[in-house]
Amino acid sequence: MTDDVPQKRLPFNEEVVKLSEGFTQQIVDTIPEIEAIAVVISYSVPNDDLHYAVVRGQNNELRTPVEIVHMCQQLWKTLNFQLQNGYRCIRTVDEYMKQQATELQKIRDNINAAKSELAALQQGREAGKQKPTE
Repeated sequence: MTDDVPQKRLPFNEEVVKLSEGFTQQIVDTIPEIEAIAVVISYSVPNDDLHYAVVRGQNNELRTPVEIVHMCQQLWKTLNFQLQNGYRCIRTVDEYMKQQATELQKIRDNINAAKSELAALQQGREAGKQKPTE
């Protein structure tokens, strides 16, 4: 009977940590060549006080300087990769904005040319309306 009753989910931050802990434990238990594994958590809500990662080594926490340094090296590679992706994204947006600025300038130039042409036509019309004085 209890199978039919929906279980209440833990708060999202606790749920992600619980699942990440199980996942990382399964990996280090299954693959002995893995010295350590980290799951970095990125939330879509303000998260100053929430867990930011789950890190697990073969002996649970990273205990030796070598384990810690190796993990730091891998995290640095990950951070560098993400920063490079962010830089490419910014560069793409910057190039797009330059194209848009060029298009806007062309439109402004066309508007200014049309205003000048209109002003010249209005001046010509006003000049034609004026009667010569005798």
